[in-house]
Amino acid sequence: MTYVCDMNALTCDVVIPHAQDLGAGPVATIHVPHRVPIGFHGNWIPDSELEQQRKATGL
Repeated sequence: MTYVCDMNALTCDVVIPHAQDLGAGPVATIHVPHRVPIGFHGNWIPDSELEQQRKATGL
């Protein structure tokens, strides 16, 4: 999963490729109607770790 930005239109798409056939093009594209900042990233963690972090920070 990645995102592709059109800096002229100030829009982005989240693109999900087929993991076993990258050349086939995306299996899904999600249009984001605004620009996503360059360097944007995310992290995937288990729910249990997220809950531990919430408790530790008092959230």
